[in-house]
Amino acid sequence: MEFGQILEQFLSYLAFEKTLSNNSVQAYKNDLEKYFSFLKNSKIVSLKQVTDDIIEKFISNYSSTKKVFLRTTHLKKKDVAKRPEPKSVARVVASVRAFHKFIFEEGYTSVNPAELIAAPKLPKSLPHALSIPEVARLIDAANINNSDIEIRDQALLEFMYSTGARVSEVANLMVSDVDLDLDYIKVFGKGSKMRLVPLGSYAKKAMSNYLINSRPALSQKIFAKRSNKRSKNKNSSQNLGKDSLDQKVLFLNRRGRPISRQTIWEILQYVGSRAQIKNISPHTLRHSFASHMLQGGADIRVVQELLGHTNVVTTQIYTYISPETLKEVYITNHPRAF
Repeated sequence: MEFGQILEQFLSYLAFEKTLSNNSVQAYKNDLEKYFSFLKNSKIVSLKQVTDDIIEKFISNYSSTKKVFLRTTHLKKKDVAKRPEPKSVARVVASVRAFHKFIFEEGYTSVNPAELIAAPKLPKSLPHALSIPEVARLIDAANINNSDIEIRDQALLEFMYSTGARVSEVANLMVSDVDLDLDYIKVFGKGSKMRLVPLGSYAKKAMSNYLINSRPALSQKIFAKRSNKRSKNKNSSQNLGKDSLDQKVLFLNRRGRPISRQTIWEILQYVGSRAQIKNISPHTLRHSFASHMLQGGADIRVVQELLGHTNVVTTQIYTYISPETLKEVYITNHPRAF
């Protein structure tokens, strides 16, 4: 069987049996396409020919190859050449191991050459979180002129910090997922698992402002664009279903289409520069949410549920205690601190 055919079976298994998100399935596909390209260049024509040595060579080759890519935002444009990050290498190794385990269990191969392949050890790094004043400064910087776009941006940032939602979860939210009367949001996470997340008063106010004063104006742009298409093309009715679905998405871009993860990242870069905050990403707000909740005394199991973590071990990274907190607790409680 061709590599491509087995890959499609594996991706279907991930999507329908493991119920992974589209983004996760696409990541596996991208990783394995790199792997298959290496196998073909190595004159491997059958998966039965693959050995652990070949897999190790692929990992070594992938880890040492510099990639050149163009990083483009409205702030800057530049070529970047660098080796894959350790996390990227670990993800590729995990993809290859999962694939070989699948084809072994399905009977395509008699051995699993990836069984003993070890994932690279990742350096332990603490997630970067903003301070509470920095969060306030960031959100305030999002809306200076009260334009439709700035109202949306402020609501977006308030929502992300209030809920700790992943950027993919935010981009996929529907208007129907928001209940401002009960102050709850339905968030669909990895594996399409739904969780209810409370919405704070600041986020509720910003979301209400967006839904009343900004989103209607943004959504009208797609209607105007569709009307122009109708006048030029009588067969444009095939796009009506897609446009109708777009209108149900919560956060819209300036063209009235569903906002993308890339656009959310760019918004963070732009607003971050306004607020003079560097090294910020959508995940920074998620980290900040978790860190501030735990610092405020929230139970780790509650934070785990709010973040949508399957395992509490994933949440425990946020239990890091800063040197300032350690010193304060020491001075307050040790009998001979003074």
